[in-house]
This record gives sequence, C-alpha cells and structure tokens, in this order.
Amino acid sequence: MNPKCPPSLSESHSVGPLAILGLLCRLGLAAIFLYAGVPKVLNAQVFLMETRAYQMLPNSILPSFVVILAMIEVLAGALLLLGVWIRPSANVILGMLIMFVVAISVAMLRGLDIECGCFSGGGQKIGFQLLVRDAIMIAMLIPIYLDRRHLLALWAK
Repeated sequence: MNPKCPPSLSESHSVGPLAILGLLCRLGLAAIFLYAGVPKVLNAQVFLMETRAYQMLPNSILPSFVVILAMIEVLAGALLLLGVWIRPSANVILGMLIMFVVAISVAMLRGLDIECGCFSGGGQKIGFQLLVRDAIMIAMLIPIYLDRRHLLALWAK
C-alpha cells in the first residue's frame, strides 16, 4: 500500500480477531456481572448474609456495602453491555475481581466453610475453583484493554 494513499474502505473497516475477541469478552463479562448483580440488588438480605459469613467487615457498614457493591456490579455490567465507558467499567470489574480473590483466599486460609455469594443464593461453596474462575474473568479483561475499536460500542471511552 502506498503510504500517501488513504486506506481503502475495506481495509479501514476490517474487523480483526482482537476486535472480535474483545467484543466476546466484553459481552461475556457484562452478562456474568448482570447475572450476578441483579439478584443481589433484588434480594439484598440473602447477599448480606452471604457476605457477613466472610467475617471481614464490621456489621455496621455491611448493609451499605452489599447494596453499593451489588449496584456497582449491575452498573459495570450494563455499561460493558452497552459499550459505554468501556475502559473505566473494565477497571471497576478488575477491582471487584481482585477484591473477590482476596476475600475468597482469606476465607479459605481461615478455614471457613461458606457459600461464595457470587450469584446470590447460588449455594456454591468457596474453594480453589472460584479462584480459577475469577482468574479467567481477569484474563477476559485483557482483550478488552487491548482492543481500541470496541465493536458495537455506543461510546467506548
């Protein structure tokens, strides 16, 4: 291609594998966080009991924490789904995933036999498999960060 000539229409609008992978990861994480967050918003009492079992936060702030966390999960998932503020939403999801890994790891080290609270009322016990699942979700963020085109995004920022 001649450097002085603009790229052809087909070249400038081609969709590469990174763009497709970024879209799939973005939509997948959006679905996961919406699926996890909506039941927590709708039934905060169950999520409160599951979070209390971790014994990591004072009871005085726990009710506010669970409501805010559930709303952030839903908001971040919705923004990823819509393709609005993709990078900031991915940063928030990364922060939550790191927090979940720390909480699960500490609970496991303390020998707690509790439900994870990942999908409120889901009944899944904490364990190594959750750490692997969270690591996979963290890895799913990489194509989102690397992709600059953000297919099907309303406002990618």
